[in-house]
Amino acid sequence: MGKYADALEAALADLDGRDVVERMWRHDHTVWKPEPVEIANCLGWLTVTNLMRQHLFDLGHLCPGGARDRFSACGSTRYGRE
Repeated sequence: MGKYADALEAALADLDGRDVVERMWRHDHTVWKPEPVEIANCLGWLTVTNLMRQHLFDLGHLCPGGARDRFSACGSTRYGRE
């Protein structure tokens, strides 16, 4: 990190000290703002992969020909649907 190493270490220590990552996973809006307005409804990105995993099979049907094969090879059958 060169000349930024100290600043990076300080920033990481600050985030760790405030439990920012854990609070984000709990959808704690106070990581960003004191009130949930415009924050609480914008945290879906944290769990979107869980939701989309349920739809992998359906999404595979949107892929044309060879792309569908590559999609399947990448894991759509790993989640219980073939």
